[in-house]
Amino acid sequence: MKLGLRLCLALVLALSASVVAANDWTAVGATGTVYTGSLSYTSNLGPELFHDASGSLSTIYATFNVTNTTDDTPSWTTLTVHYYDGAPGASSGSVTVYLLRVTPSTGGTTTLCSLTSTDNTNSKTCTFSSSSFDFSQYAYYAAVLISRSSTSAFPRLRTLRID
Repeated sequence: MKLGLRLCLALVLALSASVVAANDWTAVGATGTVYTGSLSYTSNLGPELFHDASGSLSTIYATFNVTNTTDDTPSWTTLTVHYYDGAPGASSGSVTVYLLRVTPSTGGTTTLCSLTSTDNTNSKTCTFSSSSFDFSQYAYYAAVLISRSSTSAFPRLRTLRID
């Protein structure tokens, strides 16, 4: 009887956690819309977006449409970005992400948060107010810039998550 009750409780907790997690927004790097001018030196493999082997030092520009996964006013507060930014001491590449809100009537944007990768790390977060999102009033997107100053650097965007 106790085992059955424990199993039932564990199942309820697991299902509750999956329902909460289902309201997060996620994207992998390879699914971004790459600006036309960046296409000739951009590559992707699996989930990652990065410079190809052409030798270009130009910045890759990509955007990710943030879609409503819950009600019109989710209480999201954190953008988490996973990336690859090179070996220790390698400062020749970076991944920068801006989370932006768009006013549809004017096209004006407001930056909710931004971050730039740190050498030899694989993730970073930035936070914003829990009242920042209102899908009934605004549209949202993440703008990504992948830069390098050496052809031996291959910074990569892996994933984006808003929760």
